[in-house]
Amino acid sequence: MAFILQKELGFQGAITGVEIDEKIISLSQKYFGLDRLRNLKIEIADAYDFVFSEKQKYDIVVIDLFIDHIIPEQFDQKDFLLQLERLLSKGGLLLYNRMNLSYNDKSRIQNFRKTFAEVLRDVEISEEFNIDSKNIIFYVKK
Repeated sequence: MAFILQKELGFQGAITGVEIDEKIISLSQKYFGLDRLRNLKIEIADAYDFVFSEKQKYDIVVIDLFIDHIIPEQFDQKDFLLQLERLLSKGGLLLYNRMNLSYNDKSRIQNFRKTFAEVLRDVEISEEFNIDSKNIIFYVKK
């Protein structure tokens, strides 16, 4: 995501990436030049734990968490979404990527859509949009 933000979208601000697997970081450096990106700090941590313990506010929070194409259920829960909102600075943007590949994905997305709207009711929720037929991005501006 950091590569896309900087190289494709021209984002020049500071980026904090969270990845639990050091091998993924190493592969990202080798094949995507992650180590050559400016203003990038990588935290080796579990994303769930990081979100609950982090004190800093962010202008943009991007959730792109998958094991294969599945998002672990704890990342769909109300308490996690509330913590994401807490991390957003005033005017901050939350982007939450979801895969839409199977009937189960579609069902989980429908449930997530309800939870997302319920939990994040104090922020402006824009319509989600399809990047392609396989990904849906939910986004919120605080």
